[in-house]
Order: sequence, then structure tokens, then C-alpha cells
Amino acid sequence: MNRRIWKWLLRGYAVILFLVAASYFGYYYYVGISWGLRDGAAGLMISDGPLLLLVPTAAAVFMRHFSGWWMHMIFFSYLLIGKLIGIAANLFLLSTGLIVDAEGGTNYFVEVNYMLLYTAALFLFSLKPVRNQFGLKKGRRRMFYPFWVGGAALLLYAVHLTAIYVYFHLI
Repeated sequence: MNRRIWKWLLRGYAVILFLVAASYFGYYYYVGISWGLRDGAAGLMISDGPLLLLVPTAAAVFMRHFSGWWMHMIFFSYLLIGKLIGIAANLFLLSTGLIVDAEGGTNYFVEVNYMLLYTAALFLFSLKPVRNQFGLKKGRRRMFYPFWVGGAALLLYAVHLTAIYVYFHLI
């Protein structure tokens, strides 16, 4: 595909990212206004706060700025790491008998589909034509982006968990 097609595909993708973030938080805003904000609303906004990163990510991807590529890769790596940790924790709790799976494992199908979606987003943005759209080219110094993306995603995950821990222990 030529550069022009990639440009418009990336812009369409950026619009979808923005609409996902806007509709997600718009829904919670509507629920908060309609039924009143309760004590759990602030905790929900903190726990789902990283989804707000989709807004600047979508804007940077739309403009095909190099920071959009980095933010996209870090954000989706963060989501993938979170799913992997969540599934590992659930498997540990199930194997030790601390929780009972009332649904019989059907929830794991949904979790695996989310992981496939995040992996596909990471794979597509790793393709050379997409990297070229953002002006990321491997020159003399090889760009070892999995190290930087993974490290930044782990840092984002640690900051997010710290914020949740601090918030719920201040109540």
C-alpha cells in the first residue's frame, strides 16, 4: 500500500481511538450525572484513568507525530501486561482455592480475545510502513524499541498501581 492509504488508515484508527475514550468516559459521566456520583466513582476514575491516555495518543497518531507511535506502543503494552498479570493472578487464586470460578472458565475466552486485540495493535504498529509514517527509521544506530516500550509500560503500570494503592488506603 502506498503512503497515502496508510495515512488515511492511521487517521481513521486515531478517530476510533478517540471515540472509544470519549464514549467510555462519556458513559461514566452520564451515569454520574443521572444517578449521582457515589463514593466508588472516584476510585473507578483512578482505576480506569490510564484510558484517558487514549485522547493524546489519538491526537498524536492522527497528526502522525512520532510521539503518537511511542504512546500507542507504550499504552497497548501496558494493557497487555495488565491482562497477563490479571490472568496469572486469577489462575493462582483458582489453583489455591482462594476463589471459585462460578462461570466455569468462560471469562478466560474474553480475556484471551482482549490479549489478541492488544497484540494485534502492537504488531500492526511494529510494521515498517507504519513506523515510516511516523518518521521512525532504523539508521546506523538500531532502534531497540521493545526495551524502551516495555520499560515505559512497566513504569506506567507501577505508577498506576501506586496511585490505586495510595487512594484506597487514604479512605
